[in-house]
Amino acid sequence: LIGSISQNISIASNILESEDVKSAISACRKLGVKIEKIKSKKYKIYGKGLGSFFSKKNTILNLGNSGTLARLLIGILSTTPNIEIKIEGDHSLNKRNMRKLIDLMSKFGAQFFPKNKGKFPLKLISSKFPIGIKYDSGVSAQLKSAVILAGLNSYGNTIIQEKIISRDHTENFLMKNKRVMKIRKKNGKKIIEIFGKRNLDQMDVDVSGDPSNAAFFTTLTLLNPGSSIKIKNVGLNPSRIGFYKILKKQKAKIKFVNLKRKNNELSGDILVQSCKLR
Repeated sequence: LIGSISQNISIASNILESEDVKSAISACRKLGVKIEKIKSKKYKIYGKGLGSFFSKKNTILNLGNSGTLARLLIGILSTTPNIEIKIEGDHSLNKRNMRKLIDLMSKFGAQFFPKNKGKFPLKLISSKFPIGIKYDSGVSAQLKSAVILAGLNSYGNTIIQEKIISRDHTENFLMKNKRVMKIRKKNGKKIIEIFGKRNLDQMDVDVSGDPSNAAFFTTLTLLNPGSSIKIKNVGLNPSRIGFYKILKKQKAKIKFVNLKRKNNELSGDILVQSCKLR
């Protein structure tokens, strides 16, 4: 999504080719973005810049089962000029309540129909003159990310104060663009400031493995006597490794090695050896 609204060509490698990701690629293509598969798990994204998504009036976007895609894409579309689009998902996604997202995007000037409906299918009409907002974010990193993405193409600045720390992948990716975003601390709280209408540079992303998926293999190894495993290139963002921290408190033999930072995201290998847990 970020590559699609950046300048020039971005490269994404080691992509998880799941249904949710396929839904994202399909939606971007339907919104006029060229995405080319180079080989398995590697894609070129031909970005056209902020506000470049377009569609025919009343185009239907089906976002499948992905709540993440729904929130982030609606964040982008809400401040993209001349968008009038119908959004739906599968049976499961259509049951999820999007009221908080709708209320936030309405502050940018976007409209949703039918009025007072909080679930898909919905019609979205983007804001004609989006203005940055102030937002006190809670536990939902997806809502915070939607506000960040909407703020990128709004006039003025969007300021987010984190009342509760949540996952920070979106702001990590955007930190490369110093002119777009500033993060600071105030009274012990994280303040994210988005400077609207400033172009994003293209980026090359090598997606690390999912620490949540690695957790299953970690558990099996710990519980199986005489076992060990090395799980390579796993995302080790501090907001994603609570599972491993708890196991270490139980004296689990777990080590993080070969630590690297790419696009402001920490990754590395996980070494696990079976042992008795306390």
